[in-house]
Amino acid sequence: MLSAKYKKHFQKFFEPIARVFIKVNPNAITLIGLLWSFFTVLAFYIENLRLALLFLLLTSFCDALDGMVARLSDRVTKFGGYLDSVLDRYSDGMIFLGIMVYLREKYLLIFLAMMGSFMVSYTRAKAETWIDKCDVGVAERGERLLILIIATILANFGINIFIEAIALIVILTHITFIQRMLYTRRFIK
Repeated sequence: MLSAKYKKHFQKFFEPIARVFIKVNPNAITLIGLLWSFFTVLAFYIENLRLALLFLLLTSFCDALDGMVARLSDRVTKFGGYLDSVLDRYSDGMIFLGIMVYLREKYLLIFLAMMGSFMVSYTRAKAETWIDKCDVGVAERGERLLILIIATILANFGINIFIEAIALIVILTHITFIQRMLYTRRFIK
């Protein structure tokens, strides 16, 4: 999983940026991220890939920023973690809806990617009611957003690989789902 493997490197790079936002309420950042994902849907709907890319980047930025600001400002709360997790699912659903209205095809494939994305987070949340940590797997939210950002960048240059990107997300999320199921089974058997 790239997110966990490179987390320390990412934090070193991102921490100075997060310090700029240290006075902002982390929950407000989470809500702003949700707002950007709504604008992502609209941008895809009007087929403006530049705006879709911008809003995807802003959504991803807020996703990375909220937790780091909470930690740096010593404002980590259980509700904040809950809000972040729940609104990330809402945001994911909106982003997939945006791609669905943009492509106007492959609804089943997009549904499977969305379901896989939801199951990645659900299996972790459910597992962590019994075990300490269940962050194994190859496709956390950061990886999924990165795949969609790359697909949107390429689409801006006339290289439309959204179907391939969605298929990759389907495969990786369902692999992660299985990895988390097996990992959890080992500990609660």
